Amino acid sequence: GQSKGVEVSGVANVSDSHEGLQLSTINFVMDHLCGSQIGVVNYAKKGRGLQLGVVNICGDDDGVLPIGLFNVVKNGYYAFEVSTNELLITSLSYKMGKEKFHSIFRAGIGEHNNKSVFSTGFGFGSILPIKGNSKLNMELICDALHYDWKWGDKRTNLLNQFNLSYQYQVTKHLAIKAGPSFKTFVTNQKEDGEFVDVIKIPHTLFKHTGGKYKVAGWIGFNVGAVFSL
Repeated sequence: GQSKGVEVSGVANVSDSHEGLQLSTINFVMDHLCGSQIGVVNYAKKGRGLQLGVVNICGDDDGVLPIGLFNVVKNGYYAFEVSTNELLITSLSYKMGKEKFHSIFRAGIGEHNNKSVFSTGFGFGSILPIKGNSKLNMELICDALHYDWKWGDKRTNLLNQFNLSYQYQVTKHLAIKAGPSFKTFVTNQKEDGEFVDVIKIPHTLFKHTGGKYKVAGWIGFNVGAVFSL
């Protein structure tokens, strides 16, 4: 039936409608949620408030904010993006959730020293309206780089980036974006005791070489085209 207040369970909370907080492994509201769901899987037929979990599903959006790995919202934001930057030739991203907050899955390819560099990454993004067709796009992404077809080993090559882009909505389903990208790269990949240049860093704002890890940071760019579904 209807519930109000705080529902806490180790396995599942199930209500027709709920106002307040649901905290459990699985939270399920068959009608209307007004409040918050925190768990591994969160579902609400209609929601207003916060969903925080691994999988968040909401039917009618009444002002819900899903934060998780997989965010499914009726009439939400789902898009593919093709982009490039100073390191990778091209990257393909898939975004799901809402414009205000969405998760990003992506893969890319590049080349350095005549050897292939592949990237697989995950992150979060937010698109905020400015005026008319103009929007501000912010993204925080971590990419794992795989150099020379080396997959699944213990080497660490992490590219962390904060993209701040101006996005212009050309049509209902097409947008273009461009802006600066603040990047840091962390690696422990060595050959014969020396660090390997997995990528070509154009310039550095800071860098540090230790016994196990090498760290560098710089400002690059990000340009892309976004195709929303």
